[in-house]
Amino acid sequence: MSVVRTRSRTYSCFRYIMPPWSSAAINCLSQYRKKKRLRSENVLNIFAQWQSRLDEIEKILQDSLNQDFTDGKFTKNFKFAPGDSVLVLSNSGLYFAGRVARVFGVAVPESLYGGDKQTFSSLPINHWVATMAVRFDGYGPRWHEVHAENEIILRQPSCLTNTLGMLFAHEFNTSRCMKYQCINKEMGEGTWFLEDEVYKWLESLWQQETGEVVTFATYSGRAQAESALSHLAVH
Repeated sequence: MSVVRTRSRTYSCFRYIMPPWSSAAINCLSQYRKKKRLRSENVLNIFAQWQSRLDEIEKILQDSLNQDFTDGKFTKNFKFAPGDSVLVLSNSGLYFAGRVARVFGVAVPESLYGGDKQTFSSLPINHWVATMAVRFDGYGPRWHEVHAENEIILRQPSCLTNTLGMLFAHEFNTSRCMKYQCINKEMGEGTWFLEDEVYKWLESLWQQETGEVVTFATYSGRAQAESALSHLAVH
C-alpha cells in the first residue's frame, strides 16, 4: 500500500488535510491571500484617514510650541534644564519619553523658520534656538539625540501645550501600531503610550483648558474638516 505524504495547513477554510497540490488547496490559499490583502488595504485606509487628522493637530501643536521662541531672546533663557522629563519625536519616527541630559548648542530649526537656506546665513545668532541632548528612558548615553527646544514637549500637564503634546504623541504612536499591525510593547522600550485612565485624565484636563465638550478624537476629526474647507475656500 502506497502512502501519500501531505502537509497540514492552518488556514481556517481547511476542514481536513489535503495534498498541497490539490485544486481545493490552491483555491483555499487564494481566498486566504485575498482576505489578507483586503484586510491590509483596509488597515492602510484607516491609517491614512487617521494620519490626515493627526497632521492638523501636529500643526496646532507646533504653532503652540513655537510661541515661546518669537522674541529673539530665547537663547539667553533656556526653556529646559537637565533632568526635565520630556517627549521628543525621535529619529526612528516615534515619540519617546526621556530626560534632558545637557544643553548641547544652538540651531535654526525648520519647524520654526521653514526650510529656506538663506535663513541660516542671514538670521542673527540671538534668534537661533538652543538645542538639548535628550537621553531616552531605558537607554544609555550612546542613544542620546539632540533636539531644538521648540520641538520638545515637557511631560507635565502644567499648560495646554504640554497636555496637547502628550495626547498627540500617544495618538501618533498608536497610529503607527495600526499601520504596522503590532501592539504597543512591540514598539520598543521608552515609546510613549498612555494607560487608559491617564489618557482620560489628560483628556479631561485638555477639555477644561480649551472649553471643548467633545473627545480629543472628535476634535481631531473636526480640525481636519475645517482645514479641508479652508483649503477649498482659498482655491
